[in-house]
Amino acid sequence: MRRERAREEREKALRKQKQRRFTVTSDVRNRASQAFWAMHVEALNWSGMELRAYSAAMQLSPHSLRKWRDRLAAGEVTIDWRDHLHPSARPAVSTGARNSQPESRLTAAEIGDPAAPKMPTRRFFSD
Repeated sequence: MRRERAREEREKALRKQKQRRFTVTSDVRNRASQAFWAMHVEALNWSGMELRAYSAAMQLSPHSLRKWRDRLAAGEVTIDWRDHLHPSARPAVSTGARNSQPESRLTAAEIGDPAAPKMPTRRFFSD
């Protein structure tokens, strides 16, 4: 009786562990973690480095980086890490198009051509 109950508990724990193994929740902390690993996987792909070299350079776990690379490649996790950047880390956004070409050292500006007004660069702080 006792052995049977212990065996059932072990089987139940294994089933529960298998259910949780590959599920991804939408918790804020998990989304931040997913964005972190998605950013590193993209940087790894663009760097041209091997996984071990990249993980050593960034002081990351090669096992975790490989696991997240495989998850993202399988389409199990779809997240755009750029959406989770702090607004101050986002690139500057221009408010309009320039009226004239930038002056080059090779070409002189015409006398009658007024310079485009200097407008400060702005950042968008709303999503």
